Amino acid sequence: MKKNIIKRKEFYFYIGSALSQVVSLLTSLMIIKNFSPGVFGEYSYLFSIASICGSLATLKLELSIPVAKSFSDANSRTTLTLLVSLMLNVFMIILFSLLGFVPDYSSLLFVFLISCIVSINATFNQLFLQSESFIVTGFIPLILAVANFLFLQILNSFGGNPILFAFIVTGKQIGRAHV
Repeated sequence: MKKNIIKRKEFYFYIGSALSQVVSLLTSLMIIKNFSPGVFGEYSYLFSIASICGSLATLKLELSIPVAKSFSDANSRTTLTLLVSLMLNVFMIILFSLLGFVPDYSSLLFVFLISCIVSINATFNQLFLQSESFIVTGFIPLILAVANFLFLQILNSFGGNPILFAFIVTGKQIGRAHV
């Protein structure tokens, strides 16, 4: 009797992850096409700082969630991970700002929001893996990638930029690529 290598519920995980990569690629192409190299460089720089902060902030506590013996235990571990990551994200953002890595308040807001999203995403992915919710785990990255794409489309249509609405609020001038 032949066994399927991939179970049906795991299939959704793979499809969601693959589709999110396609949307992320389209988003990157849109950013490259519509924004000047300087703006793209600033976006990449700040996004890198946010990714580092968000990844470090969980202290990899989220990896303890899938091995929890009960859903109640998994929820407790999730709560602990979220609280620790929020506190460490705040601490690291302040530290990066004091060290001069984050130049202004609008950039600080961008880095803080993205670093929190990275931490929250990692934590909830582990929670859904623990409960074997492969459909949810597979489609969370897709939903986030589509939301990011739509957000950047909205900013682009209003003459904004990828460094969040805070630049519009503060009136900071951003160079756009001439297409």
